[in-house]
Amino acid sequence: MGAITLPARPLASVGAPLIASELRVLSRMHEVEQTGFDGYSVVRDIVERWVTLTGDASIPIDVLREQVRLTVYSRAGDRRSERKRQLLADQFLADAINECEVRIVPRQRDGQ
Repeated sequence: MGAITLPARPLASVGAPLIASELRVLSRMHEVEQTGFDGYSVVRDIVERWVTLTGDASIPIDVLREQVRLTVYSRAGDRRSERKRQLLADQFLADAINECEVRIVPRQRDGQ
């Protein structure tokens, strides 16, 4: 009996809100930076801290995904729980992007 391989989920249509599963795809070529958002935002605070520590204008999406998971949900004791927490954190991050707390930008290439 052979294994069934499902195709990767495509990105949603233009103008549709970002969904959590799209973050992994976008992480290859994009990062996240601050916006002029004025209210309190855990995600914006993490990005702001990164900018302060590194001097970079944006944070890699993979780093931000991990930091959101650890900040909002803490570390889990097992892999299954860790994956569930990452899915929740990804949705939390997608919601922050959809609410314009932060924004996705093209990844800066070295030397720019």
